[in-house]
Amino acid sequence: MLFIGIDVTSTKHDVAIVSSEKGLLLSPFSIPNNLDGYEKLRREISSHTESVLDVRIGIEETGIYSKNISDYLALYGFTVHMINPV
Repeated sequence: MLFIGIDVTSTKHDVAIVSSEKGLLLSPFSIPNNLDGYEKLRREISSHTESVLDVRIGIEETGIYSKNISDYLALYGFTVHMINPV
């Protein structure tokens, strides 16, 4: 199982990818808050698993800044959990 944590800001998102078997898979990284960044993230996640069913994504709920990325990932079948930052 892969667990993805995403910290959301208006211009970029910071991402950590952790495997339940192997721990932290790579150093946390940033993607731009745009379609190119979302596609980069999807490719990175897909390179570590064969099925979206083995992925859980937690996104900091920040209103408009988290909506686009959460909608994008859900469109590709990922399970997305919105997390209240409070």
